[in-house]
Amino acid sequence: MEIRFVGSGDAFGGLPFFVLEAQFVSKREAPLIIAGPPGLEERLMLAMEILFAGSSKVDPGFDLRPVVQPAGRGRKQDLRLLRRHAVDRYG
Repeated sequence: MEIRFVGSGDAFGGLPFFVLEAQFVSKREAPLIIAGPPGLEERLMLAMEILFAGSSKVDPGFDLRPVVQPAGRGRKQDLRLLRRHAVDRYG
């Protein structure tokens, strides 16, 4: 399992490329959790459609889990929150 935090526009702008690279180049199989502000999932799918039409509708071959990061929480608290969302653990 990998956890990515998204807090800035620069980091967010790279997400569609990151997801597509994981799908087509790296052939990722492990779940990917991406934590960010409210609206993350909708904005990610919209960005993927704008940059690569049809890409948000294709199964990436791994579990992609956008998780809302509550405002005003510290990173340690966020990790505890994300652990509750994680079903599988990879060593």
